[in-house]
Amino acid sequence: MNVNKEMYYRSKNAKTHFIVSSLIVVALLLVIPIVTLYLLSNAYNEQIRIETQRITSSVRRTVRTFIDGAYNLSFELSDNPAVLSFDPAVQAQILENCAARNPYMELIYITGMDGMQTARSSGTLGDRSERWWFIQMMETRQPFVSKSYYSVTTGMPCTAIFIPMYHGSEMVGIFGVDISLEYIQSMVEQFTNVENGQYAFIIDGEGVVIAHNDIYVLETLTNYRTMMRTVPRLDTAGNVMRNVDGSIQTVEEEFSTTDAFKAIISDVMEGNSGQNIVEYNDGVYFMSYEPIPLPGYSDSWAVVTLHDRDIAMGVISRLLTQEIVVVVFILIIFIALIYTLFKSLSRTMDYLENARVEADHANNSKSRFLATMSHEIRTPLNAIIGLTQVQLQHDDLPQESFIALEKIYASGNSLLKIINDILDLSKVETGVLDLNPEVYDTPSLINDTVQLNIVRIGDKKINFLLKVNENLPSLLLGDSLRVKQILNNLLSNAIKYTNEGYVKLTVNHSIVDDGSDDVELCFTVEDSGTGVTSEDQQRLFSEYARFNTNTRDTLSVEGTGLGLTITKRLVEMMGGNVTFHSVIGEGSSFIVTIMQKSVECKPIGAAVAERLQNFSFIDDANTLSHIEYANLSDGSVLVVDDVELNLFVAEAVLKPYNLHVEMVTSGIMAIEKVKSGKTYDIIFMDHMMPEMDGVETTEKLREMGYTGAIVALTANALVGNEEMFSQHGFDWFIPKPIDIHDLDGVIYKFVKEK
Repeated sequence: MNVNKEMYYRSKNAKTHFIVSSLIVVALLLVIPIVTLYLLSNAYNEQIRIETQRITSSVRRTVRTFIDGAYNLSFELSDNPAVLSFDPAVQAQILENCAARNPYMELIYITGMDGMQTARSSGTLGDRSERWWFIQMMETRQPFVSKSYYSVTTGMPCTAIFIPMYHGSEMVGIFGVDISLEYIQSMVEQFTNVENGQYAFIIDGEGVVIAHNDIYVLETLTNYRTMMRTVPRLDTAGNVMRNVDGSIQTVEEEFSTTDAFKAIISDVMEGNSGQNIVEYNDGVYFMSYEPIPLPGYSDSWAVVTLHDRDIAMGVISRLLTQEIVVVVFILIIFIALIYTLFKSLSRTMDYLENARVEADHANNSKSRFLATMSHEIRTPLNAIIGLTQVQLQHDDLPQESFIALEKIYASGNSLLKIINDILDLSKVETGVLDLNPEVYDTPSLINDTVQLNIVRIGDKKINFLLKVNENLPSLLLGDSLRVKQILNNLLSNAIKYTNEGYVKLTVNHSIVDDGSDDVELCFTVEDSGTGVTSEDQQRLFSEYARFNTNTRDTLSVEGTGLGLTITKRLVEMMGGNVTFHSVIGEGSSFIVTIMQKSVECKPIGAAVAERLQNFSFIDDANTLSHIEYANLSDGSVLVVDDVELNLFVAEAVLKPYNLHVEMVTSGIMAIEKVKSGKTYDIIFMDHMMPEMDGVETTEKLREMGYTGAIVALTANALVGNEEMFSQHGFDWFIPKPIDIHDLDGVIYKFVKEK
């Protein structure tokens, strides 16, 4: 019966803690949407700008590929021995076959040095000695892509490729191909969506529009440099008037536009690329433009993309409305689940009053349910914490917003710790918690754990002390994640119950002399905190146990009381044990031993041990000096890290430089980026990643011939690693957590100076 009562009260405490945790989550879900919607609005605005630029680049690449293909094919045909034979029948047959296979080639023709055509893919031969392109070719004798003009054959705008034909060193004729602009027009339409306010146009070297979503602009050979349109001359009956040679008679008319648009077109005509917001056709547009270099001795074309801001903002409003609906829907579901869980736990408590067997069964059911619920809640919380951390780095936050974000961040971390504890306890109870052994770097594990717990000290007047045996193996085989969890639980517990004084971590080891490859790893955590009463020591490793809660010093201690319970069970799973000693008012000490497998390696050595031991807390926090951020909008970097939160942090600290930042989550993805032809001023490479770590990724990039700067981002920032990274192809390294001064120095070295 005593066991049943104990289990009943444990379940009652669990229910109370869960209700409190649930209320905290509900409160966060009510506050977070406001911040999230604000951030989403800015993100969508930036996404429109990026999408406009992406369309511009896509059109530029596609058009360039198309023109290059037509140019190369024309060059090959002009050098064909059968074509150079100037046998009219043979030439005509080749041109007809080529035109049939390549519909975009509207007309193919060969002209002799006297201006007389010798062959055409269709139509009648004629004298072309007075055509502008013939005169230009006779003067320059260089291949070129022509300016836009009306095709005499079709009466539609087109462009042409002209290649001089040589027999040996003697020019013997001109190979010409009229290219239908309908194919280039289709490319513009392929990448844009007029209904969503997206427009694009291409202009030639003289400013004439050769492709546009508005077909009228295309048909009138609109010139954005002169702001003139060329329209067919009509007779009184409305018919198109033609010259004696069959060409269309035209007349030019002027049209008006804004000064801002004219200024941008002027920049476009100078061969520049850029982005802007501009008034155009009684609207406001996001604009992006890039030059399109052409083969031969030709003026470059340019592509310009416009995105109607009003239409885009309308889409954003609809998206934000959808986001609100989704958040409300999730909140309703969550409240329903909380209510369901509450009812389930109440029924479980009734069962526990009657019998131990029924209590065990109910407890296992509860644990499985909590494990599922904790996992589902923890996933969005990770995004919430990361997003809040990024926002807290902005210097221009209003004080009220800064305080609110700090509270969200702290509450999120507290709630995440609660949920993690519940999840791990549930896994242990249901037998689904497995150890995943892997070779890990011992100094890195200690360094990561120490750095995390120094941050937890906050404003407390606590010195963090660390002593590491210099003979400690540098590599061990074990579940590094669970080893960190054991250390974090012990250290966080010591920090929570210590208001001033010290917290000390000692790391030792011993070799098991039984012929096996076992290593006994020993951690000792000591503190000068409140200590544990003899009564509380009896339930030290019980679930939901908290100590000295009747004293003023510990009333504000956070947590669920699950940390030591989970620690003891993890230690036992690793073949070890936990012992402790505590005196009220003097402090406590915990000694943990766990069994790990040895790996052939050297000891960490005295230098590394000394470096680790220098990570101690100082009461007076250092104030970061102000950095004058350079505007490096032409620079580009790639960040490679398998942890999304690390990518958020990297993006935040790089944002003030206005760099173009791309991010991937694995070394394999980084290699694919480089294979696609991309280069960067800096590749920031995480050291420890699954599948392919940063060292292996860098070595493969260097084998591929990549010569750009690669900078390691590593938590393993200990003595000797500078040389190691250099030997494996890195140009520099920055330790984690990232120091903005170190980062600024690297950016100055590899981006700003260049």
